[in-house]
Amino acid sequence: FSAGCLEDTSWNQCRKAGDIQVCSSAYGGSEIKAFRGVAKIQAPIMQLVPVLFDAEHFSDWQVNVKRIEVIEDLVPPGEQSCLVERIEHSYGKKPWLVRWVFWVPDSDFVYSASYHLKPDATHFALYLENYDGQNVQEEKKYRRGAVQSCYVLDRTENENETQIRVEIWVDLNLDLDPSRINASLEDWPIDMINGLRSHVTKPGSKREIKGLEAFLGQCIVESELS
Repeated sequence: FSAGCLEDTSWNQCRKAGDIQVCSSAYGGSEIKAFRGVAKIQAPIMQLVPVLFDAEHFSDWQVNVKRIEVIEDLVPPGEQSCLVERIEHSYGKKPWLVRWVFWVPDSDFVYSASYHLKPDATHFALYLENYDGQNVQEEKKYRRGAVQSCYVLDRTENENETQIRVEIWVDLNLDLDPSRINASLEDWPIDMINGLRSHVTKPGSKREIKGLEAFLGQCIVESELS
């Protein structure tokens, strides 16, 4: 695999989980590893983009996410073509390997989220970068962590199929054996991709997603929206 959104990564120790390729890498001198998952989803890219744009409902399909709040719009929908940037505050559940340890708190994260879409709707990327510039008060029941992550979608030759690549490095800021954290995070790409697959196949009425129409309207040509 080529280099991804996480800098200074050298992906190795790859394994298969069904059709999902999972790799790990050392990252930034940390004992916590970065993880990557690559797979194909049988859905058009424009069916997946709204789900990834709708941060406030990530908890409907992504494991370990309680809720996400949009704190501030840096580049609001419609202000700049093909780009939205905002500060988000995510509340997460503790890793499954330590949920039985009652004293380990859940984690929260503050990060900048950058949404990019190509005008021809063949490529979409969501980049999350840890953000220290926003004064978001910490709550006693959460431990403030750090995160670097990305979600990348590419349309394949089959317009009803999309390749997805997800990468994550996360420091939960917990006094735990790093090997235990790594073992828990190793399953994150698998759970994330399978959760997204399951979510996009569920029937239901379309939800109005704040800012999505302005984001798409500034970027996608009319023929792609029809």
